[in-house]
Amino acid sequence: MTGTFPALLELWETDGLSQKQLVERLDIEQATMANTLTRMERDGLVTRKRDENDGRVQRVWLTSRGRALKGAATAAAIDENAASLAGLSVAERDQFVALVQKVIHTRGAKAGPKG
Repeated sequence: MTGTFPALLELWETDGLSQKQLVERLDIEQATMANTLTRMERDGLVTRKRDENDGRVQRVWLTSRGRALKGAATAAAIDENAASLAGLSVAERDQFVALVQKVIHTRGAKAGPKG
């Protein structure tokens, strides 16, 4: 279920993304995204449909079940983050977040475009 939550986050923000857009936004391999979407479709969270304008493109759409998970899943993630950071002071949390953002930015800058 690890790959499911990031994919859901992207689809909650912008439903109907292509598989390629999800791969780029999540910075994961195409095969990993395909497997994640297969599981999500099996679990009734998404459906894949051919793009009306370009039959080569498959768009990923949330089902009503997938949309309904947003509140509970987001709340659970917020609770988990709070529990994980509970032992840190406010200054330490701020420093931690800044460092993680720096690592993400550095990794993204070095990764470059995927082909």
